Amino acid sequence: MQHGIYDPVLVGTSFLIASVASFTALEVTRRVATLSGYARAAWLGAGSILLASGIWTMHFVGMLAYRLEVPVTYDVALTAYSFIIGVAASAFAISVASRSSGKTAELGPAAIVLSLCLAGMHYTVTSAMLRPVHVDYDYGIVAASILTGIVVAFAALRFAVWINGFGAVRPWRFQVAAAVVLGAALCGVHYTGAAGATFAVDGTTARVAGYGVDPAQMAGLTTVAVLLLLSSTLLILRFDFKLAAKEHDERILHAMVEERTRELENQANELLEINWRIEKEAEERLQA
Repeated sequence: MQHGIYDPVLVGTSFLIASVASFTALEVTRRVATLSGYARAAWLGAGSILLASGIWTMHFVGMLAYRLEVPVTYDVALTAYSFIIGVAASAFAISVASRSSGKTAELGPAAIVLSLCLAGMHYTVTSAMLRPVHVDYDYGIVAASILTGIVVAFAALRFAVWINGFGAVRPWRFQVAAAVVLGAALCGVHYTGAAGATFAVDGTTARVAGYGVDPAQMAGLTTVAVLLLLSSTLLILRFDFKLAAKEHDERILHAMVEERTRELENQANELLEINWRIEKEAEERLQA
């Protein structure tokens, strides 16, 4: 049986990633809620990949934060599969939150499905750990992590629907607070799940050839890459929102101009009709 310790810096890093990913997810959901057709599908696809990248990286950094006395490597296929699960979960969450009216009857079942997807992603990453490590689970704690995930997923969907209700003008402090709460909750799901895993190590403690990557370096590179990606997305979203607002204002202005033009045309027609009547009356008087 092998017991490890958590690196507090990497634990803090996982929380930072989860919070930024949550903030980005709320922004993407708000944008998707205003779109339809191809534009909606494009943002839903891109947002799902970005959100999955953030959540998956948080889980992976959380795994790297747990230091065992032996080097650990990961199965590439299972690790990739866990990311695909994350993309599916993210697409489902954004789609539900962007369309939902916020009723518990809608969000409850969605939260259960989303929690199962998040648990699948987490435990797939854990199962991707290769020898010399074997993983056993305390199924009571696993069940607790899934129940925690349901609560977190419900809160995330509720936050997203609530913030969408503010429209273009929304309180930033509420969105930041929501992102921090969701980030902490996602970390809670991860570390609750991690508490249910027991690592057994083979008799040998030899290093696995070719896998001498330092966890802190790997976590640092992954974190920087994902944070840059999420930050870039937020900048693009900000520009996209401004462009959409400008187009909206232009449409309103165009509609006002068209309406005023119609009013002037109607007034001109009325004046022409009045002038025609006056001329006709004048002709009738001359003839009389």
